[in-house]
Amino acid sequence: MRQGLVYLILATSLALACAPPAGDTPPPTPTPAAPQAGLEGLVLIGPACPVIGKDTPCPDEPYEATLVVKESSTGRKVATVQSGPDGLFRVAVPPGEYLLEPQSPNPGAPPFAEPQRVAVEAGRFTPVQVLYESGIR
Repeated sequence: MRQGLVYLILATSLALACAPPAGDTPPPTPTPAAPQAGLEGLVLIGPACPVIGKDTPCPDEPYEATLVVKESSTGRKVATVQSGPDGLFRVAVPPGEYLLEPQSPNPGAPPFAEPQRVAVEAGRFTPVQVLYESGIR
């Protein structure tokens, strides 16, 4: 009997020593991140050649550009993204309707590209292609 009491006291002491202090709450369980959404695509510029003919093809080329993403309904800017030397870009934005505004390095002169309305759905990146007019004709 006495040995059982000793074991009970030891077990209780060990349990109390391992328990978190009173008033502490366990850390919250992390919730999985929501899948991201946004825009991704390719920026090209063309034409790149002054003369284009059947025997002289002149494909559009990747272009580094600044793109501004604005909410369609309010015009509020939500993001700015720069395409890389390969013309590729990717920007995360919440689902919604947006206006993608390519920025011209020389406002009012080439190269320039037209703004595009784009819809972003939850959990996916919407593909977009932006074509800058080089001004070469």
